Amino acid sequence: MSEKKTFSQPLVRRGYFLFLLLFPLIISCQEGMERSPGEQTGQLAEEAALFGRECNKCHALQRALNTFRDEEAWLITIQRMREKNQVDIPPGEIDRLVRYHVERQKKEAATFQTKCQLCHQGNRFVEKALTPEQARALIRKMQEKAGNIITDEDVELLVTFHVREHQQTVKRDFRKALGGPAVQEQGANAEALNIFVQKCSSCHELERSLEVFKDEQAWKRTINTMQAYSRGYITEDEVESLVRFHVDRQKNELDVFRETCTRCHSEEQVTRRSMSEEEWMQTVKRMQDKTPEIYTEEKIKILAIYHKKHEMVMAKLFYGQCNECHTLSISPTPSITARASDTLITTASEKLAQDISVPDIRDLINFHKEREKREMQIFRQQCPACHGTDTSRREVRNRKEWGLLIASLQNRLYDEAVGNSINTQIDFHLLEQRR
Repeated sequence: MSEKKTFSQPLVRRGYFLFLLLFPLIISCQEGMERSPGEQTGQLAEEAALFGRECNKCHALQRALNTFRDEEAWLITIQRMREKNQVDIPPGEIDRLVRYHVERQKKEAATFQTKCQLCHQGNRFVEKALTPEQARALIRKMQEKAGNIITDEDVELLVTFHVREHQQTVKRDFRKALGGPAVQEQGANAEALNIFVQKCSSCHELERSLEVFKDEQAWKRTINTMQAYSRGYITEDEVESLVRFHVDRQKNELDVFRETCTRCHSEEQVTRRSMSEEEWMQTVKRMQDKTPEIYTEEKIKILAIYHKKHEMVMAKLFYGQCNECHTLSISPTPSITARASDTLITTASEKLAQDISVPDIRDLINFHKEREKREMQIFRQQCPACHGTDTSRREVRNRKEWGLLIASLQNRLYDEAVGNSINTQIDFHLLEQRR
């Protein structure tokens, strides 16, 4: 007995010292578990309230939430905002605001990694252009499938993460596309590009500015309106830089298009065709194989932007205008009226920044038919969601929820006009199903 007691005492001492060594690590792990993604700590909630109280005085909170910065950059930004707007924020509160943004970003990224990437690898989700409302609808769908893994708080964290990360992706791609030798050689153009990426993405998606054609005066009116909304965030000098940036960019895109595509095809032959972004890229790459000396890699990037923009501008001529041509009483056969014809001419002339005449309408309508035919494929591809033989698998959604989902699947940013267009598609689809 005495030998056993002597043998066990060193073990007890060793276990005691081992416990002392591991105790801080155990506490640290417990704290990490308590602060896992999706669980709002009291301190972070207080700092979030401070952010909402102080930063909302001068600008929309979403501007800050859509921006990614490291700790040092957040400190510089908040100090600059305090001095610029003459707001009395004590140093201690500045430190809390910096900590809030840094911890918030970490929490959003951790939630994305631990929840979304369990099933979806890579950046497929953040590369998709979605409004916050569309992102929320899509994440809610994942939440239904995943059960309790994704909480309601996680949903909001992931919405913010998606919007911000998508903008970061767009900025990187846009800089690559417009940051080639032609831009780098001209300091003014490079500076205007930085202003555009930094200022315009603070309030809306960069795609919105890339999907329109405007003349110089129209751009000036638009940017002056944005300047008023920004409450001093965009200066007078920056307004002039942005106007010149958009005008020069459009001219460069059109010049590249005419130097390449119209060498063999008429301008109307190319611009009146409706193709998806992938189809346009495949077409341009095919042309590059035939004439590599004409289609350089830099020109291909510019053409990709030009064709995507032209496609979206042409499509938007019809978004929200469905009732002008379609009635759902008997059949979805369009017959354009004289009033609708005049409306289309006026709208197209403004949106395309060129004179549109009556003979052009046939081309515009043919374009619209091609695009609608392609987009309507989504209803056939996703039939099991509504019409599956297993009724337990049917997804129950209201019309607005279906509209958000369909817009996402069709790679369209959802707004009132797009919603109107999709509602008409749904009505046509339902009418066909009844036959």
